[in-house]
Amino acid sequence: MIAAEGQLVVAQEIDALMALWSEDGYVADARHTPDQPEDDQHWRGVDAIRHRYVRVVFPGAPTNITPSDMEVEIAGDRAVVTATTRIGAEIAPGGDRWTLVRQNGCWLFESLTYNLEPRTP
Repeated sequence: MIAAEGQLVVAQEIDALMALWSEDGYVADARHTPDQPEDDQHWRGVDAIRHRYVRVVFPGAPTNITPSDMEVEIAGDRAVVTATTRIGAEIAPGGDRWTLVRQNGCWLFESLTYNLEPRTP
């Protein structure tokens, strides 16, 4: 799913992207301060997530998004994936945490928190 999300971002296929998300999903930018959730920026619900893709992500026109170094924990109908993401030349080691939920036999994204790697001085 995470690889598919990256491919759909590159293709700018918004309807297919939104089909990957649960209705009450959210995206959070941890702003490189993972121990300070109070400074996170959030996009809550599918309308806000759609807005983020169209207004924030797509204008950057990424040509390649590749997840790697994934750690997956599955507990029943929930999964948490921590991954390194490569967007072009930019590498975010362990900087993304995805949560997934199984609904009606199908896995959907429940959340994405990114920029989890602390800022280096």
